[in-house]
Order: sequence, then C-alpha cells, then structure tokens
Amino acid sequence: MKKNMSILAYAKYSLQLILPIPLILGFFLGGIWMWILGLGWLTVFISIGDVVFSPEEEEHQYHNSWVWDALLYLSIPFIFLVWVSFLWLFTQKNDIAGLGAWMSYLLSYDVFAAREANQWYHYVGAFLSCGLYTAGSAATIAHELVHQTTRKPCLILGRWLLGLILNPDFSIEHVYSHHQKVATWEDAGTARRGESYYAFLIRAIRKGHQNAWHIELSSLRKGKKKLFSLNNQMLQGYLMILVYSLLASLLVGSIVGALVFFVNGFLGKAILEAVNYIEHYGLIRIKGSPIQARHSWNDSHCISTTLLYSLTRHSSHHEKSRLRYWMLKPYPEAPQMRHGYLTYIYLALIPPLWHRHMAPKLLEWDEKYASREEKETARIQNSLSGISLLYDAGLLAKAETSLENIPLLLDDTPSEREGTADLTLFSLV
Repeated sequence: MKKNMSILAYAKYSLQLILPIPLILGFFLGGIWMWILGLGWLTVFISIGDVVFSPEEEEHQYHNSWVWDALLYLSIPFIFLVWVSFLWLFTQKNDIAGLGAWMSYLLSYDVFAAREANQWYHYVGAFLSCGLYTAGSAATIAHELVHQTTRKPCLILGRWLLGLILNPDFSIEHVYSHHQKVATWEDAGTARRGESYYAFLIRAIRKGHQNAWHIELSSLRKGKKKLFSLNNQMLQGYLMILVYSLLASLLVGSIVGALVFFVNGFLGKAILEAVNYIEHYGLIRIKGSPIQARHSWNDSHCISTTLLYSLTRHSSHHEKSRLRYWMLKPYPEAPQMRHGYLTYIYLALIPPLWHRHMAPKLLEWDEKYASREEKETARIQNSLSGISLLYDAGLLAKAETSLENIPLLLDDTPSEREGTADLTLFSLV
C-alpha cells in the first residue's frame, strides 16, 4: 500500500549525514576512542537500531526527486572528510588542511598528543572503522550512481567513489554481467551453497575483474576504439586509483599514505563483497529464465534500509535496475533476511555459524519459492555443498525424485562428480 511521503521519511534517509560524525571524532580523540566511536558506534547504531525500530515495509508515493538526489549527494563530502581525517592519523609533522588545529580548538583537547600516543592496536580499530564506513557509504552511493548509465556525470562520480575501494571493474561487471547472470552458477556475484565468504571473496574478485575486462574489450572492439586509450574504462579505473594513491602520499607526506590507502581500500572492497555474498547466497535460477523476486534475499529492517538507500529492497532492484532508490518496492513476499545487513555480514565472517543459520533458510526457499527445475538444481547443489543438513536433504530428494520426468536446465551447474571436490572445500575455507 502506498503512503504519502512525510518529513520523517525524508529524515530517515538523512542518517548518512549523521553517521560519520562520531567516526571523525574518534580519529582525532585517538586511542580506544577509534574503536568505540568507530566500529563500536557503527555496530551498535546499525545492528541494534535494526532491532529497535519498526521495519521499513511501506511503499511511499515519491515526490520531490531533487530532495532525494540532494540527500544522496550531500553524503559525498562526508565520505572524503572521513577519508582525509583517517589519513591525518598517519602524518608525522603535517596537519592536513589544519584539521588537527581546528579539532584541538573545537574539542579543547590536544589531538596531536593523542596521535603520538596511539598504539598499533588502536590503528586496527581505525582501519576496520574506516573500511566499514567507506564500503557502507561510498560503495552504496556509487552503486546508485553507476546504474544511471545514461547520465555520464553520475557514472563518472560513481566510478571515482569506487576508486576509494580499489574497484575499477564494478561499474562494468555489476551492471552488465551480474544483473544478467544473477543466481546462476556462472555469476561472479552469487555465492554458491556451501561456499564460505572467504572462498567467495577470492572468486568474486578474480572472476569479477576478468568479466569486466571481457565486457570492456568487447565494447572497445564494437566501437572500433583503441585498447590503450582513455576510452578504456578499466584503464580509467586504474588511473583513478593511482590518483588516489598519489594524493594520499602527498597528504600524509610519505609513501605511507599510499600504503594506508590500499589497505583501507581492500578492506572496503572486502566488505562490499560481503554484501554481495549475503544478498544472493545459495539462491538458484535456471540460466535463461526470468529474474524474479525469489532470486534475491530482501531485508526490511529500518536502519539497514535507510542507510543503504534501499539497497536492501534487492528484488525490486534486480527487477528494474534503473529505478532510483526511493522508488524501490519492499516485496514482503520475497525471501527475507531474519536480521539486518551488518549482522549478516558479521555472521558471514564465521562460516560454521553462517552455514548453520542459512541451511534451514535454503531448504525453506527450495520448498516455498523454487520452480520445479530450480528444485532439481538445488538437490544437486545441496548434495555437493558439504553442509550436512543440505547434503541429507539432497540425498532424500534424490531418492524421491525421478530424473526422467523432470526437464533439467543444468548447463551452468557442474556434474555431481566434477563438482564435489570443488564445492566441499567451500565450507572449510
């Protein structure tokens, strides 16, 4: 049911303007505050907020598109302010843009002395905090922008944001490969049954990059453009990363800046892939069949939905990928996550707990959502997953199913013999 948009609805989507403030304060206060006001703040605000606040299940009538765009673009300066504040931690004598002096005055606190007193374990908190924020903000906004393929300024801005997380391929692979292959065996962005997050991370980075190059080379050939030119979007992406690394070195005053940029960028990339991991984990679609609501895990938790600009309404996004974030539908009838995005990301980092939680949900999906052909593919993948509950269900389904009476479209799924060694390793990594 559609409801008229209220001021509260706009306010919910302005949370990205508030989220980074404690994070920045933590960097300048130093020490344990980099954990408390960084990772601690993000975890409590997002995960606890998802539990406390009512689900975001309403479909609003959208008005004033300029306001929605403004809420998106106003968050971008904060992303770079967090990034620069993070780099400030690693300067020796420099005070980037006078930030330290300004914060010392504002807080009546010697931030330079605090920086000198920081220990290595304090920096671990800073890296994890900045990586999580960058992935949740820069990558999410970039995702919204790169889907606007007919608006070149949006596309370029989105690709610059992706450069912060070392991701020159996302605007190509995600838009032109993942959205066509989602939930199939060959999709780089769909995690397979029994595949751990760590195995998926390696496969997604490697195959995603390969796919992007394949798509870009094909595009260059069709347009009769040169490989080594600025028409090559992959090379553009590499140059963006180079610019960031040089800028980071300049701001910090040494090569340390570039090293910090690359470590933080990789953490952001890893967290983005964790989001991809949970969004389609174990879901199955027969190659060539229509993409439907059942091929994505959805989430209606309030804080996750508003902070991620409705990315959680993932079925609607895959149905019409060019819909702006405020137009996406909640689809309560689609497969639903039990917890919010950040909780699921943390769960995915511990494979035994993740598989224990998701195995019953996958069996429920097989029973409640899967088509006849998808059920048979699920049976095969369950028996190869290395997860005991899925394996037992696969054997039971095999005993009850006559393969001769079911038309299989499994050209993108390995045979049971060929796939066993590969898949059973996923749950162990």
